[in-house]
Amino acid sequence: MSFDEESILGHDRSTRDDKELNRLSQAYLVVYYTVMVSDWLQGPYLYKLYQSYGYTMQAIAYLFMTGFVSGAIAGTTMGGLADTWGRKKMCLIFCLTSSISLFLRIATSSFPILLVSHLLSGLSAGLLFTVFETWLVAEYQDLGFPSRLLDRLFATATFGNGLCAIIAGIVANWAVDSLGIQAPFMVAIGFSVMGALLISVLWKENYGISKEMSGQSLKETIAEGLKVLFRGSRIFSLGLAQTLFECSMYIFVLLYTPALEQALENQDDYVPFGYLFSTLMVAVMLGSQLFRVLTQHTRKLGNSNFYWAFTKGTILSLTLAISAGSFGAMAFWANNVRVLIPAYHIFEFSVGIYFPVISSLKANLIPNDSRAAVMSLLRVPMNIGVCAILWQVDSISMTMLFAICACMNAIGAIIVGILLRTI
Repeated sequence: MSFDEESILGHDRSTRDDKELNRLSQAYLVVYYTVMVSDWLQGPYLYKLYQSYGYTMQAIAYLFMTGFVSGAIAGTTMGGLADTWGRKKMCLIFCLTSSISLFLRIATSSFPILLVSHLLSGLSAGLLFTVFETWLVAEYQDLGFPSRLLDRLFATATFGNGLCAIIAGIVANWAVDSLGIQAPFMVAIGFSVMGALLISVLWKENYGISKEMSGQSLKETIAEGLKVLFRGSRIFSLGLAQTLFECSMYIFVLLYTPALEQALENQDDYVPFGYLFSTLMVAVMLGSQLFRVLTQHTRKLGNSNFYWAFTKGTILSLTLAISAGSFGAMAFWANNVRVLIPAYHIFEFSVGIYFPVISSLKANLIPNDSRAAVMSLLRVPMNIGVCAILWQVDSISMTMLFAICACMNAIGAIIVGILLRTI
């Protein structure tokens, strides 16, 4: 074969690879963005919806806690089954359980029915943050592309998710103004159904490689996931970092509005919360773009190249350190609006870096045959931790909660810096 023929064949192969990658990216992102819009639409007005039903802060906290308990139990169970039943099927089940959960919230104000709604939403959350990513990584690895391209795809997904949150906030405001407090949840059901249709048309099924024909039981699947989780220190430490960061993230989501309202009391400052939410999402988007830059190791400076020295483990450690610093500022200056708002944005900036880097590390470290089970198990401590904090939310001051978050992230930064810095 001549040199020209080899060049032509290489070019054709590269062209086919580019088309395959673009096809996969588009198929994943259009589904991911659709289901994330559905998820974001319910966020801004869920607390207000329950207030309109006449429930107290404590009762609402119990509803949220039910969701986290469900995520720890049902989410882990269903996530583990994805490796043997099929990841696409589980994504479709997510769309079904999410839609039913949303419908129950607007169909009745009965507290027992709302508890069922949160049981289903906890299951849905467990699937949303494990099975979709698991499906993508399996498809990507089947194509044999280098990991740096997957890093870019995770960064793009996080960037677009921030944009989805902004759009969802605008749509939710419009829906409430036009149709009432229940309207965003009806629109969210529509997006969830749309996501199911897109999954059915665009995605093919994939499984854990060694389990596709094995017929393993749920107990055996979870047991295999536990073996992988405790086999070495790297996956375990990654799971610990995830628990510490995401616990603090959910606490932040619960506290950032009441903390700011408390700081605004008896002050002349005014904060438009709608605009604040949008700028926080912009900070997430900027963080995702910094991750993209940091993982693009070779950069041009004039006519020469220079290289970044950051591994993904180092990036994650620095991200946790940045988060710890922002929570420390929230704790020390809890009554200073001019400190709180920049600290909020710094934390959300770290969130924008965190999600693509944690996804990339999980893709590298967790084997495909038990990926969904392991990723579901990694979320169990986080769900339990948030439940424990919600149980005591009335007896712990916001300043103390922010300080606890700062300590958790500082510990995570140290652990990751020691055990994962070379990855």
